[in-house]
Amino acid sequence: MTGTHLPVDCLHRVYWPDADSPLAALLIARLRQPDKQTVTDAYVYLLGRAIAIRQEHNDLNEPGVAYNVIKYNPAGSADFVNPNLDVAYLEAWIAVDDQTPVLLEVPQVRGRYYTAQILDEWGEVITNINERKYPSHPFGKFALVAPGSQAQVPADAVRIELHSRKAKLLGRVELKTDPIGAMTLQKQFKLTPLGKPVIQAAAPMASFGNKELIGVERFDDVEAVLGSALDVSAIAAQMQAKIRDVAQQARDPRQRASNTELCSRFSAVRVRPAHRDNWGPQMRAHEWLLIEWPENESEPTKYFLSTAPSEATLEQLVFVAKMRWRIERDYQDLKQEFGLGHYEGRGWRGFQHHATLSIAAYGFLTAQRLKAGSDASGKKNFIQCQVPNVPENYVPRGSPARAASRVRLDNDLTLAPERRTRQRSGLLPSLQLGKSTADFMTQ
Repeated sequence: MTGTHLPVDCLHRVYWPDADSPLAALLIARLRQPDKQTVTDAYVYLLGRAIAIRQEHNDLNEPGVAYNVIKYNPAGSADFVNPNLDVAYLEAWIAVDDQTPVLLEVPQVRGRYYTAQILDEWGEVITNINERKYPSHPFGKFALVAPGSQAQVPADAVRIELHSRKAKLLGRVELKTDPIGAMTLQKQFKLTPLGKPVIQAAAPMASFGNKELIGVERFDDVEAVLGSALDVSAIAAQMQAKIRDVAQQARDPRQRASNTELCSRFSAVRVRPAHRDNWGPQMRAHEWLLIEWPENESEPTKYFLSTAPSEATLEQLVFVAKMRWRIERDYQDLKQEFGLGHYEGRGWRGFQHHATLSIAAYGFLTAQRLKAGSDASGKKNFIQCQVPNVPENYVPRGSPARAASRVRLDNDLTLAPERRTRQRSGLLPSLQLGKSTADFMTQ
């Protein structure tokens, strides 16, 4: 920075740029940044589609699985979340186009529960084929067609229009006391394309698990994901607008959180601030001016003034300057998660007690989170729930096997008053009345 003149005075002034300048466009973009709730809503909405795409990739990677081919799962088993183990499952990915329907044949099922559920690519139910939904046609042929398709279907088939060109079939047949009969009915479900449909490949999707969800990378290809399937929900347009706003901000590397080491270029120089010196009797003392100039920027982006000692190193200055994010995050967690902003008293002592308890709770939980860190997770401050072991002789409260309570040691025992004399029973819990000498309490 030798020989460079820096307008230190501008650190304390704000100039509004011309409306057509690039700086004005940058400021407007900053003002339009989505808030935390918008980012959360957009992520949750997009995650539903991401899970469906992942399921499509996983299913089609199994041997013998293809579009418009039914997979008959063994009786009483299914790789689902919360599966019903008393049914025989069948599943398939249905693919159609404007000229090619797919014919689903459902057998006649008597005396047991069954259904053929058709879901769209967002996981929403299109229809359930069973005797309650289609009482006049509970079995037989059902023609699944693309949205707006004018393709001819068999005269004896019920026409069902899908939400997009793909759908998921999930069928169930109750086992009851005859698993062999249920398996026989299961294999009578047939899926036949009436031609050779043009099948669009599944949208690209990065691998992720249920415990390690995909991060900001989910917003890198939102147009491809949103364009891969139509969402017919009433809030689809609103949610997709939020997603595009978040994706626009996610393109900026400075807006993306990272679990890797961050890197930038810094320089520091000793300066004497000259703001309103005529108001004071003497010149200001020297301070550090820390300048950040990222490699991909044409000019410095941030300036920091620091009263750190003159022997402070550049690494120390950068560390202190970047601590602001941690402090703001701690303050946000304290207000939102630990009730720091819920104090409604008027006295300093009450607020001091309230803040002390909030900070103590935050410190304790942070220590527990760091203590439970898992090296296998690969993430900083990873939270791994640790459930304490239950003693072998533990009996849940209220269980019939629980031994009779010991009155003198049971603090939770509720003693009924004597109905005749209206006097308290002589047997009391260990926290007895009349023993406390405190005449005040604090919140």
